[in-house]
Amino acid sequence: MEAARWTAFRSHYGLGAFHCQPGIRGADEKGGVEDQIGWFRRNHLVPVPEVDTLAELNAMVDRWDQEDDNRPHPFPGPHDR
Repeated sequence: MEAARWTAFRSHYGLGAFHCQPGIRGADEKGGVEDQIGWFRRNHLVPVPEVDTLAELNAMVDRWDQEDDNRPHPFPGPHDR
């Protein structure tokens, strides 16, 4: 069950909810997500990109995300994208 404030937040910003798999099947999801975020940060945001606007940075992040979808995953397993 979701907290009422989280439901209101999701509704306001149009976000969808994604819930982890229970039990052994989902045991490594949190670590897998953290590994993916760390990989993305180290490979795309260090050093910090120089941009003039937030829109420019968002466009870069979107492009990197799409390019990364075409590469082998550095942490293979059930948490593959």
